Parts: sequence; C-alpha cells; structure tokens
Amino acid sequence: MDLPSRPLLSRRGLLALGAMTLTAAACGTEGSPSSAPSATAALPLPTHKPQPAAKGAGLVESAVPDMPQIYTGSPAEYWTSVPKPPGRGGPVTTFQMLWFAPPAATGANPVWKKLNADLNVQYTPTLVSPDSYNDKLATVLAGGKIPDLLFVQDQVAVAAQAIEAGAFADLTEALAGDKVLKYPNLANLPAYGWKNSSKNGRIFGIPHVDPAIANGPTIRTDLMRAAGYSAQPGSAEELLAMLSDIAKLKRHHGKDVWAIGGLGTYQIQETVRWMHGLGADWRLADGGKLVSFLETDEFAEVAGYLAKLWQAGAFHPDALALGSDKQRPKVKQLWVEGHFAFEFDAHPWLASQGMTQVEEHTDGAAVDFLIPPPAAGRTLKARHTPGYWGIVAISAEAAKDPARLEELLGVCDYFAAPYGTKEELFLGRGIEGYNYRLDGHEVVDLEDDQATTNLQGLRWLGPRAPQYISLDRKNSHRKDGLVEQLELLTKTAETDPTVGLVSKVQSRSGARLGQLNEDWRNKIVSGRSPLTAIKDWREEWKKAGGEELRQDLQKQLG
Repeated sequence: MDLPSRPLLSRRGLLALGAMTLTAAACGTEGSPSSAPSATAALPLPTHKPQPAAKGAGLVESAVPDMPQIYTGSPAEYWTSVPKPPGRGGPVTTFQMLWFAPPAATGANPVWKKLNADLNVQYTPTLVSPDSYNDKLATVLAGGKIPDLLFVQDQVAVAAQAIEAGAFADLTEALAGDKVLKYPNLANLPAYGWKNSSKNGRIFGIPHVDPAIANGPTIRTDLMRAAGYSAQPGSAEELLAMLSDIAKLKRHHGKDVWAIGGLGTYQIQETVRWMHGLGADWRLADGGKLVSFLETDEFAEVAGYLAKLWQAGAFHPDALALGSDKQRPKVKQLWVEGHFAFEFDAHPWLASQGMTQVEEHTDGAAVDFLIPPPAAGRTLKARHTPGYWGIVAISAEAAKDPARLEELLGVCDYFAAPYGTKEELFLGRGIEGYNYRLDGHEVVDLEDDQATTNLQGLRWLGPRAPQYISLDRKNSHRKDGLVEQLELLTKTAETDPTVGLVSKVQSRSGARLGQLNEDWRNKIVSGRSPLTAIKDWREEWKKAGGEELRQDLQKQLG
C-alpha cells in the first residue's frame, strides 16, 4: 500500500513524547535559553513571492485564507522552476528520513541517476528510519563530521543544542528580505514558516511548511448506512450514537469491523477536542494567564466523551496499544483493509490514495470526509498547526564557503519546487516510462514496486512547497467533502499563543509529561479510573513539570 510522504508518525511522535503531551507544537523550539524571547518580531523575514498555480489543473478557488491549494485535475503542461542545475559536480551529503524500503544503489537506480544529473551533484544521503532518527542524529552530531544538509526536528533537545553550539549555519544574511528571491521556490514559502521556525530572530534552516490544518477525520458511509444512518451526524451526541451503533455490527462485508481503531492523541481524540471547542494546547485567560488544555472544563468533557465511546464498545480491543505512534502503521493498514469506520490522517494522502485504497480492498466500502459536529453548548474549534514541521539545516562548516552555501541552498530550492513544475513531477511521481505513464494529462502509476521504492527512498529531503492536494479522475468526486471540511476547520483553527517561544523546561520535562498524560488518559477512558480522577491527574502534571513549564512560557510572554 502506498503511504503519504510523512504520515507514519505525528510531529510529537518523532519527539517520542507520547499521548496528549505538551510539546513543541505549543512551545516552538527547545534547548535555547529559557530567559531569552524568540524575538521573531525583529526577524527580517524572507520576501514572500508566490509561484504560479499549476497550469490547467482545475484549481479550486476558496475565499478562506490559509487553505492549501486543491486541484481537480492534472496539469496541462509542466514548467521549469530550476532552469540551471545548482550543483558544481561534487558530492552533496545529507541526513534524511527514510519512510520506505531502502532504494537501490546509484548504478541500479534510474531515479538516483536523474537526481544527480538534475542537481549536477553526487547525491550522497544517509537514510534513517523515523523510529531511530533522533538517536542517530545525536550520534552524527557527536561525531563532529556533519553532513552538508540535515533534516532536523529543531524542537528535540539534541538538535536545539546543536543550533546553540553553532553546528548549523545561520542563514539569515543569505535569505532575509529580497535575498531569498535568488531561490524562487524558497521565496514561495509562506512567511509564517520562516517566522515560526526562527530562533531568537535568526534563520537556521529551511522550514518544512505545514498548512493551518494538516489532518482531518473520515467516516465509512457504508457502515453508517448499515447501522441505520443516512446522513452525517449534526451533533456530538448523534456522532456518539452512530459510532456506538456501528460497533454493534461486529461484521460487515465479510470482515470484522469496529468503529474506531486506536485511542490516539492525534486520531479520535483530536477530533473530539475540536468538537468540544478545545483548539490550541495553551490559551490566555482573563488577565493574561496561560492555561493548559488539561486544566479546562472542555478537556474534562473530552475525556468523558471518549469514556462513553469506550463503554459502548466502539474501540478495537487493542485500542490502547494501537493508539501509540509505534503502532500507527498497523492502524492504517487495518483501516485500509476495511476494519475501521473512523480514520484521521493527512488530507493529501486521504484524498488521493487512502480513501480509494479502503474502497478497493473491500467490496461495497465507501469513505467520506467527516464533518465534526459541535458538542452541546460548545463551538467547533480546531487546532492550528505551528506552521512548520522541522527544518533543513546546513552544516556551518560547509557554509563557510559562500559558493558552497549557494550550491546547497540551490539544492533545497530544487526540492521545494511547487506542483505543476517539472521538478515536482519528478520528485512526486518519478520518471515517465519507469514510474508512470501519461493518460492524456493524467499521471498513471505503473505499479512497479522496485521503481516506487527507488523513488520513495530518495525524494524526501525535507524542503517542500506549500501543501497542495491533487484529485485525479478516480478521486475527483471527493472534492466537495474535502473542501467543506477543510474550509470549516481552517476558519475555526486556533493559534497557540506560545508558538515561537523556546523552553529548556520543555526539553527536560516533555517526555515525562507526555507519558504521564498518556497513562492517565488511558486509565480514565478505559474505566480503570473514574472521571473525577482528572483532578489528581492535573495535580500530578503540575508537580511533574507542567507548572514550571507554564511559568517559563508565561515569563517569555511578559
């Protein structure tokens, strides 16, 4: 089964902070001096100059700001955004994530050969799986021989410490203001990506930008109908009843079915949070005091709602284990195979691959985007992403040579090519005749496993254009549900007031707080502890570092 470009782990999953953790999505970066403000207001941001939309691809117009581009067809023609290879013929070393099986070596890999030719470099990556990525990054940094380009989770302590220690180049002078226009695809990146990923007013990497809403829920409409529901629920109580009734089906289309797979923080829990008006992890109360989501009445309602779903048998029997980041691939596989009614994932993958895969694996299956209904007395409120998901840093040693720095920024510019360009067509779909064929203007995968592996293993360096969603003929009917959900969630997205702040407390206490929150959540939802125990949970959270974290962030807010 095909997977999205990076759906296996949530942002926090890579940080290994567990469920319901108070993480860098709320706190920006970690490891910098906690007494220092982010100073992002003083940052001379790179000039934003949008690249053209894909030609003839049926761009969906939306009046809602911060929506990703949605296309209902394939480009009629592709244009070149990097007319001259940026490289000088020598090696370019990288440290990057390997989301799939390892690609074949250069000599047996046409994709690698073309990448070398397009860039005019000897592309030499170190490919590391997500589950061991940060441990191996620590080893590389400790060894002192740092690759030219590295994708780093700048919220992780080891990466933040490396930035402080000067391991990565300060790119501010090379990219601020109109200087970024030398790299048109980097100039295409939105200002919020640069601002939110900056460190105390300086740029230390190319942001991997995210839209305001990166993920959304789906529902099996055939299971809805089998349970007696002809339309999506209009309230939280109706959704609870519908999922409970789906759970009673037990089997459908010859397969064991459950309403929900895992009790994951960024699966059903995220949707239930939105329904109860709980967007950002931190909010400012009257008087300017920071309040954690954990301390709100809305979160107590979320925990109670999830407990009711548990009591109704809506979850898979292994829901607690399936809710972990490590078992996320298993949940996706079971969903694709037709066993779950509910799924929550990245919109581009859902709309172009995932939903179709479910329908192809199970006769009679049908999947639609779920419109989250509000809880009684609450207003729907989604959580705005921090706007970026890690950075691509450049070795400080390599950047000492201005020509070398220009070369490496040019490589990043190539990888950030937008939809509708020849570069993105290659990085996204591969080589015509090897990875795909053209049916008119539509790109059709040749479904050669080795060719797919050779592409997927190399294309993810980290820089990318702002997110887009492309619907081919097979998926064009999903447009209305996709647009309705995305516009609703984007309009209601709440931005965390602590985004852009830095905290050593978070680096020191985040993993412990995350595990504490996951343990308490699992106990209360599964009925091993009463809902009233949330009071004890909050007290333990404060003592375990939550109160210290609040004070640190509060001090920086002023």
